Amino acid sequence: MGPHHIDHGTSLYSHHLCRLASLFLTGCLGVDVIQTDVIQSPKFKISRPGQNVTLHCEHNEPSYLSKYWYRQVKGQGLTLLGNTYSTDEANMDTDFIGKAKIQPDTAQKSQLTIYKVDANDSAIYYCASSIHSETSAGRDRAGRRETDCFLH
Repeated sequence: MGPHHIDHGTSLYSHHLCRLASLFLTGCLGVDVIQTDVIQSPKFKISRPGQNVTLHCEHNEPSYLSKYWYRQVKGQGLTLLGNTYSTDEANMDTDFIGKAKIQPDTAQKSQLTIYKVDANDSAIYYCASSIHSETSAGRDRAGRRETDCFLH
């Protein structure tokens, strides 16, 4: 589930394998769970080093306005790439400014573009959505959606 490299002659191919899974968390009271399908695409993508890769995440729950994109390199913990609230401009982690961009299409849709992919971009990529944001203090419930993407 981490960086794997396939060398076909002089070309290095990056293969994206995405698997959709959902995890729902309840708040402090734990009285209810909101379940909504999260769709990640593409499931598979082949790209060459130097190309841009875009991953899409969407759901149909109107109250989940915060979107977070993470990646996990093999053997390491999750790293936050950045987040958006509704359709506001993304807050990118300083390590990924210029390397990746998060764009909210709507309050329920977001896309992550990774620029000029290389072997260091091999990781599992996660899209998460939450009812919580810095501006929604007092809300305890959160929902997280994951999509695993592997670069081979």
